Amino acid sequence: MKLAIPPAITAHRKPAILGPSMDRLKRTHRFDLQLRRLFGFEERSALANVDALVSVTNLTDNTIFDQCGLPQPGRTFRIQLLLF
Repeated sequence: MKLAIPPAITAHRKPAILGPSMDRLKRTHRFDLQLRRLFGFEERSALANVDALVSVTNLTDNTIFDQCGLPQPGRTFRIQLLLF
């Protein structure tokens, strides 16, 4: 007498149908731009050098989701001055 034991784990070639909270996310791209310049002045004071930075993150303002499905910030501008 042979007993047929059904397999406990089955493999599917097609992905399972995802519910409304488990949608597949589309591939997205982000374009960032950053300009940086170091200014040095001839004076020997404490603040004679300036490091200036201007940047834009997500320049095209695409909607981007992380792998958990949470939205990331849109277009972000940043201006930075370092005095040394």
